Amino acid sequence: MHYPSGEKTTYVRDEVLKQICRVVYKNSNVINCILEIICKSNPTSLATAAAKLVNKECEGLCKRGTGSVLQDKTYDSLFNFTWDNFQKEIQIRAPHTLKIISSTVCNPTVTPTPKKQLCILHTFASGVHGRFQEMSNLHYQIGLILAHGGCTVRVYMFNFIYTLNFIFHEYKKTHSFKYLCCVV
Repeated sequence: MHYPSGEKTTYVRDEVLKQICRVVYKNSNVINCILEIICKSNPTSLATAAAKLVNKECEGLCKRGTGSVLQDKTYDSLFNFTWDNFQKEIQIRAPHTLKIISSTVCNPTVTPTPKKQLCILHTFASGVHGRFQEMSNLHYQIGLILAHGGCTVRVYMFNFIYTLNFIFHEYKKTHSFKYLCCVV
């Protein structure tokens, strides 16, 4: 390394750091090469960095009063919802999260088909709904379609009983029945 006060050299023992030093020395496509090296040598740290990026975007999108398409549950917003508006909002406010979710649904180098695009958007909507219950416009629409399509309270009760059964089996090994009744 050259400094204004002189030159300093050191021996790099770690093979990964040697590769990074070679890439920096070549000065060609440095950032992408370093990311490839880290991806191969320490994918956990790369995943942690990506999770921080997704968290930051989702925090900004899910804050109350941000005017998100999924937060507005008025009559007009329910019946005038379009996938295009939702996709535009995500592309502007959470582009990195959209890219990560897109890569789980299809190959990121290929433009997704309309069917896969709907899967990507639905996956995104379900994810942010799990994070913040107010992001439920799409889920209200699904409930509305189910209710008008013949889904009855009997089906809702079946789902409720199924959920209770699941909760019971999850808690029965570690908690008492009194605790389960308080949770439900």
